[in-house]
Amino acid sequence: MIGPVYAKKGDSKSFLESGGNTIDTSGAANPAPQTVYQSERNAGGAGSFAYTIPDLVPGSAYTVRLHFAEIYWTTAGQRIFNVSVNGVQVLSNFDIYAAAGGANKAIVEELTAVSDGNGQITLVYTTVKDNAKSSGIEVIGPLEPDPPPNTVSRYMKTTDQTTLYHEGCTAGTTASATITNYQAGIADNLIVLDFGQPTISGTANISGTYLLNNSFASTTDISLAAKQFLSGFWTCTRTAQNNPFLLLAIGVNNAYGALPLNGVGAETATAWAAHGTAWGNMVNNIESYVVNQGYSSQEAVVGAADIESGPTFGPLYLARAWVDAYSATPNNGYGYYDYGSADGCPPYGNCISDTRCPPGVTTAPSPGFCDWTQDGVWYVSWGAAAAFPLPEIYTPGTQPNPYGAQATEWQNMSLYAYTNHGHRIDFSGVLTQYQANLDNGGSPSATNKPAAGYNQLYRALSQDPRTSQTGDPRSLNPKPQYLTDITYQN
Repeated sequence: MIGPVYAKKGDSKSFLESGGNTIDTSGAANPAPQTVYQSERNAGGAGSFAYTIPDLVPGSAYTVRLHFAEIYWTTAGQRIFNVSVNGVQVLSNFDIYAAAGGANKAIVEELTAVSDGNGQITLVYTTVKDNAKSSGIEVIGPLEPDPPPNTVSRYMKTTDQTTLYHEGCTAGTTASATITNYQAGIADNLIVLDFGQPTISGTANISGTYLLNNSFASTTDISLAAKQFLSGFWTCTRTAQNNPFLLLAIGVNNAYGALPLNGVGAETATAWAAHGTAWGNMVNNIESYVVNQGYSSQEAVVGAADIESGPTFGPLYLARAWVDAYSATPNNGYGYYDYGSADGCPPYGNCISDTRCPPGVTTAPSPGFCDWTQDGVWYVSWGAAAAFPLPEIYTPGTQPNPYGAQATEWQNMSLYAYTNHGHRIDFSGVLTQYQANLDNGGSPSATNKPAAGYNQLYRALSQDPRTSQTGDPRSLNPKPQYLTDITYQN
């Protein structure tokens, strides 16, 4: 409890007053001790006063309870004021007497506030009539949601159908034991199966991927494997009482170097678009299988793409060609989840550059056509018709940035979206690489466990009300719903 004697340092224009009035606290939820309401701090004719609450966890949500009682005026309309928290007005034309139903009656106004990057919450009380006042301030927290239980996603080395069936069964058994469906038809498990680098094989133009073992898998191979995974999940959840729902995301990356059309020549936007169309048609085919098998009460299928910038991955114009073609396929409402990164984007730079342009084009026709920009990353992760963001958050947080570089980049991306496109990015969830990192021997740059990655993004977004996502997944301000950790094990 922060009482009325918690004064802003150097503020000599506000006044502390007290009296012996008996306070009726029966109408207040969880009221403070009566002595809190028997005294007050008011503006004292200065027009406003402020409290800065220090030493909080930066970017974390807190419950703030504002305590009031009118101990001077005996009619409504005599004292009116506003209250703002971190620059956002939370009480407008507030009249204690009217809100409490009389004089000497306690009332508590409760709200959620997010501490700023310095770990502070600032409250400003501004007079409209007479003098703004406070009886007490209570700060509880930090408040954070429990991260959802994480699923296991996989970098695929095989399309062996027996293997995929057993992996689906394992996922179903785990989901049955740990995750409860909160609403029929809404997924509470998202699993990504990453089938690797896109390619079109030979002069026959057979679309597919290079798996992690560098073997070729056609979209037919991948489709059959995914269907077996779905069959395994369904079979091994039929006796579960909580009926876990699976959203299976069939993934590919945008690695450069394996998509020349007709098996020869340079990679072109035409080839990447052809692959995007083939991938969209494959997802449609797998979703039709789910419906025809009667699995749709517990399963759905979407696409997925690990879209990243830099020399290992492709330039922006090729990624956009794939994205636009995928989005244009029938039933693109199934969407795709971008589980990529925003490497080198603000506040650390202007996104990792990639100056490879189409053959014969030496100068990009427009900013961001070849080179990655914030707008390009925004487009492939959220701006495109079919895009949903599931960002990689695997880098640990360290002082002075407890959120880590990746969560910070994505929070800045969401703020960019709000500023330039009128709405924040609504992140669907988080993908971490904790097990994949262990599979590769362990690197200090990718040590986030799933809960740590989730909390980093949640806290980073909560720094700013324009990017904050703290509500129920079905609300207009949904917190990230999914959490998955990826492994190389097959």
